[in-house]
Amino acid sequence: MGRLTKLLFPGVLLVAAYYAVFGGEYSLLDVRRTHAELAVAAVELDRLRAANDSLRALVDSLETDPAMLERLARERF
Repeated sequence: MGRLTKLLFPGVLLVAAYYAVFGGEYSLLDVRRTHAELAVAAVELDRLRAANDSLRALVDSLETDPAMLERLARERF
């Protein structure tokens, strides 16, 4: 019985490791890919938030600053 266990145990570990890396619904490769996609999305979100803040500042200045509104009108027309 001891010899069978010595042969079977490494095989079971090998199958479990293979399943953890390549198999299952959320394999290790899928998790790493998802983390990379999340990092890219976070950078894009930061960029969009900065652009949104700039546009809000422009809208605010156009609503409250007559000189800014006149300057924009002169640039466009």
